[in-house]
Amino acid sequence: MEDLTMFFTLDTTISIYVPSTVDVDKPCDNEEVVKTTLGKMSDWFGGATAMECFGGWRDRVSGQVITEKVTRVFAATSSDVAKTMFSKVVEYAQKIKDTMKQQAIMLEYNGQYTFI
Repeated sequence: MEDLTMFFTLDTTISIYVPSTVDVDKPCDNEEVVKTTLGKMSDWFGGATAMECFGGWRDRVSGQVITEKVTRVFAATSSDVAKTMFSKVVEYAQKIKDTMKQQAIMLEYNGQYTFI
């Protein structure tokens, strides 16, 4: 059997969902935001992965269902590091929200979702 002493467990996953629209429903190129998010998550957690998704949500102003590509940027980490860095993740998600003029940005923490 292989010696597992060099392996360690990353028991926490944190994700930021980067939209591909600005000002609620106007399509935009989110590549730079995704790259910046990958960089920040890599700095905070040692690495990150981006995965394209497609989703929808109901606009609370117009009542319309808005559909768009979103990019899930996620990192696996230890619970200790996650607790230490989580405020930076929230602060950065707020910056994305403000910059992209979104009603909310979704965060995921170990399968629990919240909106910033």
